[in-house]
Amino acid sequence: MRCERALNLKRKTREELIAGQRAEQPGWSDAELEPWGDAKQRFNSNVLSVYDQDNAASVDRWVLMSRITCPALLITGDPERGAIVTDTSAAALKALVPQLEIAYVPAAGHNIRRDQFTRYIDVVRGFLTHQQEQRRIAS
Repeated sequence: MRCERALNLKRKTREELIAGQRAEQPGWSDAELEPWGDAKQRFNSNVLSVYDQDNAASVDRWVLMSRITCPALLITGDPERGAIVTDTSAAALKALVPQLEIAYVPAAGHNIRRDQFTRYIDVVRGFLTHQQEQRRIAS
């Protein structure tokens, strides 16, 4: 599904992309929409091959993620708005990465920082401040 959406976006002109996204995300500014449209135009569908099970270059993301040892933050949004991380997959990741902090931002889709910028910044700053305090306590 994710791959199909990416390929469908690739078939559109820059103007079609921006107009469609503007209709879907009326809160996004032109400063966000134009670079977003440019990025979709530059997208190379070959990167999707990492999802093919038969591809020798395929990456087992779960194995890689289980090796994370540093503090980590996962910011999630609403799957019905396009967020790709569900509660179930976030919980599975938390089981692999116990130090993972999960922050849910309501009314945000896949582009959390564009959809809910102020809340996104609050979450990131809160996480970084907490990490700084933990380092200060540990030293």
